[in-house]
Amino acid sequence: MKNKLSISLALLLWIGLFYACQPKAPAEQFLHGSWVCEMEDQSFVYEIWNQDAPHLYTGQSFAFRKDKLLYQENMKVEFKDDTWWFAAQVSNQNEGSTIQFEAKQGLENHFIFENSKHDYPQRIEYKLNKNGNLQVSIALMDGSREAVYYFKPLY
Repeated sequence: MKNKLSISLALLLWIGLFYACQPKAPAEQFLHGSWVCEMEDQSFVYEIWNQDAPHLYTGQSFAFRKDKLLYQENMKVEFKDDTWWFAAQVSNQNEGSTIQFEAKQGLENHFIFENSKHDYPQRIEYKLNKNGNLQVSIALMDGSREAVYYFKPLY
């Protein structure tokens, strides 16, 4: 009996250590889902995020004004090369190229991605507010030209 208990405790400890050592996505607790942001000019921005694998999130963003699609963006948050990366491809920008941003900060409900070589934005920040809304900020590295978007979850 004592031997079975020791083996069980060792197995539980090993499983716990295995999961504790896995890289955690800063997005995993709050990014997944569908979000909407109503802008002052009566346009809407939607972001839809899915977790496709333990370390891969894919998203799409759409902006509409009345019945007109303003842009579509494909996004990805992925753990590779020992860090988290945000990739964005906007339909009518950068000649269709995907732009990469490296995670510089990742907390349970907040993360920041940066790419100082990109023209704009150079910094993308996602943060879950205490009220359950998602705040997304884009800016240059020095914080100038900041635009802040407040998303509510779609239920």
